[in-house]
Amino acid sequence: MDLAALKIFLAVAQERSFSRAAAKVHRTQPAVSQAVRRLEVELGEQLFDRSSKTGTLTEAGQDAAELRAAARPAGRGDRIGRCASCATCGAAACSSAPTRRPSTRCCR
Repeated sequence: MDLAALKIFLAVAQERSFSRAAAKVHRTQPAVSQAVRRLEVELGEQLFDRSSKTGTLTEAGQDAAELRAAARPAGRGDRIGRCASCATCGAAACSSAPTRRPSTRCCR
């Protein structure tokens, strides 16, 4: 499976627009459409309802987008700036600072 095509699919699913997703991933709209079409052929499922103007996901598309959320490791974000809280004391620990150090004190 082509990782770039999967990322493009996720961008279209998030933006609900092939054009906005193309701008987000720095590709042309036809290139985004082709990448999604190749992914659909590979999976054997239609991921978007192309009869609507918006990027409406089909049931298979919704399932594929939900798999991305389930595949993300628990408690870890994909970039700096995700916040978590301590399971023991509940203190918020935000790693939005470039040093990645928590901005509040914790019981640990």
